[in-house]
Amino acid sequence: MAPAPPTEALAATPGALVAARFRRLADLLEIEGANPFRVRAYRRAAVTAERLGPRLRELLARATGRLRRLDETETRLPPGLAQLLALPGLGPKRIRRLHGELGIRGPGDLRAALDAGAVRRLRGFGPALEQRLRAGLATRRADGWPSATAAPHARSLHAALEAMPGVMAATIAGSLRRGRPIVGDIDLVVAAESPGDITQRFTALPGVAEVLTCGETQATVRLTNGLQADLRIAAPDAFGAMLIHFTGSKAHNIALRRRAQARGLKLNEYGLYRGRRRLAGRTEAEIYAALGLAEIPPARREAEGEIEAAERPPRPRLDRHQGGVALAGPH
Repeated sequence: MAPAPPTEALAATPGALVAARFRRLADLLEIEGANPFRVRAYRRAAVTAERLGPRLRELLARATGRLRRLDETETRLPPGLAQLLALPGLGPKRIRRLHGELGIRGPGDLRAALDAGAVRRLRGFGPALEQRLRAGLATRRADGWPSATAAPHARSLHAALEAMPGVMAATIAGSLRRGRPIVGDIDLVVAAESPGDITQRFTALPGVAEVLTCGETQATVRLTNGLQADLRIAAPDAFGAMLIHFTGSKAHNIALRRRAQARGLKLNEYGLYRGRRRLAGRTEAEIYAALGLAEIPPARREAEGEIEAAERPPRPRLDRHQGGVALAGPH
């Protein structure tokens, strides 16, 4: 497991959250060809935000996690251009040239231009850079990321979360936890009595290139290599339910909810309920047990017969009317 990042990096979270927004805006404006003085102003604002640090904590508590000017700029540019910032060797100036001179609008266009030999003909784009770009594009497949690529980043984020104040437990979820060879992103679930500033600390971890959303109990970031990572925070009593929900698969979760409904229950990411009363939620095992199932390992949660295989035999109970033993009905 990768070591947790230094305490200083985690402590800078309030200012780093705002700084990330300003740097993102500065990069997009530079790609767009905005006035250089305006671009530098936002980069200076990012530095100032990091220096203010804890003084921004109250502001962030009231913020929505969005910057209106950033939103407006993102709508003007092809969304794929921002994805190119995650590739090694590409900054705003080079991306602007690729867009302006070759009409490149995203990773797919860049791959085609590399194959056609168009990129190497641009001044300042030599063979070494072309090789780096090809390697960067090859890391991500069209249908997702190889788990071998995503796993080290997930372990690093997981270790950092476990080291944060207030975190009682942290687990890697999603398709990585199910052992799938290709994953769409990284999912992490944390148990905490109070969310505190966990999401803000998460968005300021080393390796985070962009903060997509940041709320009290959830955050989504894009890492420097382009991987997306999603964090969800659950109360301890709901940790198991949240873990089942975000581990998946989707088909497995649908099958569990249908099983719950057939028993007059409701299952969601906060627990298993009868009416408004929560019956289970703290652990995955207790939720499966309440549904009459043995706990199903994550790797088998694909709606491929694992639920039927996990059904427990009915518990014997004493039938008072008959004076003997009868089998209990469904839970």
